[in-house]
Amino acid sequence: MALYFRAVALDFDGTLTEHGQRPAPGVLAAMKRTRDAGYAVILVTGRIIDELRQVFADFADHFDAVVAENGAVLQVGGMKRLLADPVSNELARALRDHGAGIRCGDVLMACGAQAGPTAVEQIRRLGLDSQLVYNRSELMIMPAGVTKGTGLIEALNELDISPRNVIAVGDAENDLALLHEAELAVAVANSVESVRARADLVTDRPNGSGVRELLDGPVVQSGRKILSERRRVQLGIDDQGDWVEIPAAQINLLICGDSGSGKSRLAGLFAERLISLGYCILVIDPEGDHLGLARLRDTIRYSAADRAGGGLPPPARVVGTLRERLTSVVLDLSGLREPARSEYLTELGLEVSLQRMSYGLPHWVVTDEAQDAPDCVMPTARIPTQSNWGYALVSWQPNRLDAQTLRELDAVCAVAGSRPPSPEIIDVVATVCRLAPETVSETLRSMKAGQAFLGALPSVARPAVFTIADRITQHVRHWHKYVTQPLTPERWFYFRDEQDVLRGTAANLTELHRILATCDSGVIRHHAANGDLSSWMRAVFQDDQLAEVLVGFERDIGAGATEVEVGRMEILSSLRRRYGV
Repeated sequence: MALYFRAVALDFDGTLTEHGQRPAPGVLAAMKRTRDAGYAVILVTGRIIDELRQVFADFADHFDAVVAENGAVLQVGGMKRLLADPVSNELARALRDHGAGIRCGDVLMACGAQAGPTAVEQIRRLGLDSQLVYNRSELMIMPAGVTKGTGLIEALNELDISPRNVIAVGDAENDLALLHEAELAVAVANSVESVRARADLVTDRPNGSGVRELLDGPVVQSGRKILSERRRVQLGIDDQGDWVEIPAAQINLLICGDSGSGKSRLAGLFAERLISLGYCILVIDPEGDHLGLARLRDTIRYSAADRAGGGLPPPARVVGTLRERLTSVVLDLSGLREPARSEYLTELGLEVSLQRMSYGLPHWVVTDEAQDAPDCVMPTARIPTQSNWGYALVSWQPNRLDAQTLRELDAVCAVAGSRPPSPEIIDVVATVCRLAPETVSETLRSMKAGQAFLGALPSVARPAVFTIADRITQHVRHWHKYVTQPLTPERWFYFRDEQDVLRGTAANLTELHRILATCDSGVIRHHAANGDLSSWMRAVFQDDQLAEVLVGFERDIGAGATEVEVGRMEILSSLRRRYGV
């Protein structure tokens, strides 16, 4: 079975060891078993490397990477690299003059915690950009902004591992930044209260015994899920004004609703928020609905319609991009027809499964129109050895998903549409949420447009009706279908002049843009007076957002507040920004 976590980051003093000496043989043996199982094991310590070597001479043999000096020094494969400029020697001299016992590393200075007030005074006097970091009775003076968390990120970059696949273990105040960066934060039993309060898991045993308990336990060895309360995806606001949210990892989600209800918009919101939290996701986009996501940082778009760019790369290259760059990918399939689409998705599903087995990536696969893509929807439904986490399925016909796939779901979001929910959607939501169909029907029928119902297993989330939150990126429904593919004739736009004489027809938005750019001004004036462009946009494309923009332009042109040629350019610019025509 593919395990979610790929690395364990361990503090030294108070975590691996009780008295700062060499870790016990049983702890080292557990670390070896963990590495043999395919995990990277990383030491993240406040210690100066030379001092660490005095008590643990062969430390480098037991770790894939070592972050020392509280995040300021990185050692991988025997090569040491400073991650910040050293603290000023002038500060060391000043503190020694005041009686502080200073030990200098490659970057930081260490001393007893009692020297803190003197250190603050001298840092201010010298005008230094330095910070104080306390570790129980010890004090570290470091460059500002350097933490165990920043050091861990540097180590993970060297190892090509995402922070979202990391377990971190610590015990003291200077471990808080380390725990913050990791997906799962673990405190050993002897941890200070601030660390225990921020941990997702507290071991029963202290120090190295607690580390061994974790490494030999079900979370590391068999992938037992612990759903972090620190990382949640906020979907919207309920009637009490509270956020409705779900765990950001290790669950499976269904988003369903009738065609045009806004389920793809909610799916895009979900994807946006996952990307903002640092998760690596693959979005399978059959209709070009999610191209706006490619504007987000660390997100790449591949499009079957992009002939100049060579179209879709092979599936192995797609998943390779996910791993090599630790980035997210939007896969636009709107230019790919059957049977090529099914063949591509079958191969893609296999490549995703293989990559998850080896690297734990992608963290999520978001599949729109999931009822039409069974080969990559959720392989675990047919192959028990595959991973069973991180699938978000979007469907207007969820009843077409097989029964095993539905059993693997942890949560469902049913989006309100303009029509009452279908019996099929009611039955699926009731099945996933383990609720009576009558209860689900009553809840879904009470919702308004722009709302959704979240139902989930008790361990995942509380059930709630919520208003869907605003998105960062733009959602354009069926982008390629509207831009380049012809509509049926009854849905064309018919251009007429002020004498109602036919002057041309547009079968898609590309043609509309071309004719609007060249037609006589009387044609623009005629359609603006009747509100035809905004009505067509609303009725044919269900794009209320752009329709409202066009209403304003039409009103200004019709009232003479805007010259026709100025209004023409504004309309063309709006179409270009929205659809790229």
